[in-house]
Amino acid sequence: LLNNIFIAFNEISAYFRTVFIGFLFYLTTTLILIQTSNFDLKMAAWNITFIEFIVVILALFYLKRSKSHV
Repeated sequence: LLNNIFIAFNEISAYFRTVFIGFLFYLTTTLILIQTSNFDLKMAAWNITFIEFIVVILALFYLKRSKSHV
């Protein structure tokens, strides 16, 4: 849904920043989980949920900053 909103308001650069920051968070948290030997299916699911929450918050921040009200 957020992808469509970014595209509709022509905020492509904000979309790519959000996706890239989400990727960096995912990579970092996954590596931390692997290093601490806590990486299993349950923790992977929680990690993805946490990353999606971060991406939604970032997307709302960028949309609010660009004054594109949804």
